[in-house]
Amino acid sequence: MIRCIAIDDEALALELLEDNISKIPFLELAGKYTNAFDALNLMQEHPVDLLFLDIQMPDISGIPIPEEPSTETVVIFTTAFSKICH
Repeated sequence: MIRCIAIDDEALALELLEDNISKIPFLELAGKYTNAFDALNLMQEHPVDLLFLDIQMPDISGIPIPEEPSTETVVIFTTAFSKICH
């Protein structure tokens, strides 16, 4: 079983991710978060194997999160935008 979490500031996007994850038998959704800081705290205490991560969020960019030294998590970036603005 692959434990995963989803981080996105849009509730509708999280619902869509949750629905898609539920259709894959070897994925276990350990949590979904609209707040990236809450997710980072969880990952430090309870590591996950896979992270679905929105790139553009109001409080934090999703790009630096995988660079956290304590994580060995595979990241799949998600976004609703066709180009990334820095």
